[in-house]
Amino acid sequence: MKVCLITWAFTNTVGWGEGIDAYELACGLARLGHLIEVYAQRIHVEGHLPKRLLVKKLPWGGQKYSGKAMGYLSINLLLKRISPLKKFDVIHQLQLETSTVPFVTNTPLILSGYLSIHKALEVMDDQVVNVLMRKGLFLLKESVARKVVREASVIDDLLNRAWWHYKKKFLSESLFLKKAKMIIARHTLLKDWLINIAGLNYKMIKVVPGCVNTEMFKPWFNRERQNKPLTVLYVGGLRITKGLDILIRSMSFIVRELDDVKLLIAGEGPMKSYLLKLVNDLKLRANVSFLGHVPRHTLPSLYNKADVFCLPSFYESFGFVVLEAMSCGLPVVASNVGGIRDIVRNGVDGFLVTPGDIDELSEALIRLLLNAELRRRMGSSARGRVVSDFSPEVVARKTVEVYEEARGEYGH
Repeated sequence: MKVCLITWAFTNTVGWGEGIDAYELACGLARLGHLIEVYAQRIHVEGHLPKRLLVKKLPWGGQKYSGKAMGYLSINLLLKRISPLKKFDVIHQLQLETSTVPFVTNTPLILSGYLSIHKALEVMDDQVVNVLMRKGLFLLKESVARKVVREASVIDDLLNRAWWHYKKKFLSESLFLKKAKMIIARHTLLKDWLINIAGLNYKMIKVVPGCVNTEMFKPWFNRERQNKPLTVLYVGGLRITKGLDILIRSMSFIVRELDDVKLLIAGEGPMKSYLLKLVNDLKLRANVSFLGHVPRHTLPSLYNKADVFCLPSFYESFGFVVLEAMSCGLPVVASNVGGIRDIVRNGVDGFLVTPGDIDELSEALIRLLLNAELRRRMGSSARGRVVSDFSPEVVARKTVEVYEEARGEYGH
């Protein structure tokens, strides 16, 4: 099968979840024998690609936000020109961003993506929405637009505004989504939104998760070491939506139960100065360490040095770091939100907790930290689940099934 993949990022080195997912999916499809052409706005790749995988950079659209305008314009000009010559069997756009792709080609279009926090609020549990509102996370689109303006150049901003008005006038989101032959929802929350809010037919929606490189992220046999502090690990941005203040406050309760325990925080972000002050105010400097930015190739080592992974986010569109930790055989304590609830089996691979609940988070972490056998059992289950359900080969096969169903309905 000849497949065209469209994505804003394609990488195996930079911590862009969607870009890494695109890379692993493309490699998985190519290893199955399919011919894959990727068109991306940002490309950061090290090492050799599979023989049947070709990657091309779109001429415009280098920025994630403001680059979408020129990026999707270049996509449509490109596809209009090459589709009749390339004769793709399927075009797979790896974002749900509105474009004119379905209007310029007769090739079956597959869309896949994740649910933004704005859309997720429409289908979230009331309890979680209330927590988000109390934390001031009910973000307005205008605030996001202001962020885009700050990050973009003047020209990029003007192009992005023009694109936004064009979409609003000519490309309704529901019309665009309904033009797709199939939509791959990366988690069930997105499927709920597509059916209940966007009004799509459930038959055109298939749930296929993201994937993780299970060969890169795997357990080390010498994890259990003597005379070391028990370690809780967080990997990700230092942003308000990540709930790190909740995790740090929970450490105040954890250190009362365990003498030798550390929290390692890997990542950078705008909340860092606030979090450093919070650690100082709570007198936790001996128990909390900020590692800063950690290169992707060193993450497997970091995961394998930890005992428990924690992601206390108020919302996660998917949670790739959870997959990485589980693939390394770590038990997980994470918020019961977004795509995480599709990954972690509560009480089997770890524990799912209510976002923002310090007591519940503390209890789950203490329970794991005090019980080495429970950590071993849950970590082993986590690794098995990732290998069986989230490896690139497994996800690629499930994706091909969607392609074949779409082509069958299209008359190919």
